[in-house]
Amino acid sequence: MGNEAAMARQRMTAVFNKMLDAMNRHDLDACVACYSDDAELQDARFPEPARGTDIVREGFRYWFGAFPDVEVSVKNLFIDPPQLAVEWVFDATHKGEYLGVAPSGKRVRVLTAAHFRIEDGLVTRDFSLFDATGLRQLEALTAKS
Repeated sequence: MGNEAAMARQRMTAVFNKMLDAMNRHDLDACVACYSDDAELQDARFPEPARGTDIVREGFRYWFGAFPDVEVSVKNLFIDPPQLAVEWVFDATHKGEYLGVAPSGKRVRVLTAAHFRIEDGLVTRDFSLFDATGLRQLEALTAKS
């Protein structure tokens, strides 16, 4: 790997680690600051691409509201500048409505994957997928409560 490619990977890793740290501190503003003003976001809540930091802020606010004690751990990280893909696990207590599922108050562990584009030190695209069994787990926990 050339020196320029190695440096690009290091810069992208630094951006990702900054975002991961902000997520684990539940710091909404720091999370949003990792994204460009016109970042594209697509996930279960925004099945069609949505743009801008207002959407990013809304997405993180909603997620932190549903899982206020979320802990994120990385299982695999793949970087091919400007692309970054991650497999990570979210461990959290389900304390708020999430995708139509009422709060269960139970601990959940959900495997997710995300694909990011990072340019000029900011996330410009965030496409996230999650294991749908995680949502079924939430529904089952809520039904038992």
